[in-house]
Amino acid sequence: MGQGRLTLHAVRTEGTRERRVVEVDFTVLLEWEDPAIEEEVALKALYGPSDETGLRAWRHPALGDGHGPVKAHILQILPFDRMGQRQALVLTQVNEPANGCHSCVPGLGAAIFTLNEGSWGLTRAIPFITSLGHSGWVPQARLLFLESGRLGLLFRVSDDHQGVSHEHAILLAEQGGSFTPVLTVMPSAAASDVTCYSSRAERTEALRAARREKNPKERSDELAFANRRPDCWSFDSTFTLRAGPGGGSPELEVLTAGTKSRTWNLAEKAEWDEGPIAPFRMVRRYQFRQGAFHDVR
Repeated sequence: MGQGRLTLHAVRTEGTRERRVVEVDFTVLLEWEDPAIEEEVALKALYGPSDETGLRAWRHPALGDGHGPVKAHILQILPFDRMGQRQALVLTQVNEPANGCHSCVPGLGAAIFTLNEGSWGLTRAIPFITSLGHSGWVPQARLLFLESGRLGLLFRVSDDHQGVSHEHAILLAEQGGSFTPVLTVMPSAAASDVTCYSSRAERTEALRAARREKNPKERSDELAFANRRPDCWSFDSTFTLRAGPGGGSPELEVLTAGTKSRTWNLAEKAEWDEGPIAPFRMVRRYQFRQGAFHDVR
């Protein structure tokens, strides 16, 4: 949605006995819908025309054997204003035709369009940025604004492994006509699976139910399982980008909070650790300088 301000000058008369002229200036905020970007125009500019099955002849060695053809679709359209121009970042996903398995990683692409006299024109085409995501899908991106009008893209990539759902965050920055990975936060979120106790009362009830089992063998097995079953835990992160001290280079603050094992040091390792569950809160800060984010100590 575009925005603009219009300043109006009005003249009116006031008073019943003494007529006087009053002049007033006021500003109105105007908003208008951007014209739509035709998805096929964007996809054709990046990957060429599609055939009757929706496949495109574009190839890239990072995707499978690189021999094509591929399927491509629009992931997101993110409008923004930069240097007085209305622009839109179109994010795309490209897969091999059969790419939908758990371990398959799709490709991320992008195009930047600029609005000129009511119509969108292609400013930059980036068919392939990197491989990102899992199960054949790229996650949604959050658009950030770094220094000097440079764009950033924050992706939160989740996966399930050995009974734990976990997530890491990847930040890409606009550099050299494309987008480059400049920060990875591992882990940014995680949670135990459903075979865990959500409360002490649930654990107590499970043990009581196991003890009521009349068959000695089944009672022994159920008690062993109930005692081995771990407590549930989970944590998540919020990402806040703000100007650095004195209006300097931007800083990214990552606030991670929830519950986890007391022995799991997130700052040292990404893999989860077993142990007594306890609440925790951790803040990580990174400053963007020289084209990358660095730890703020």
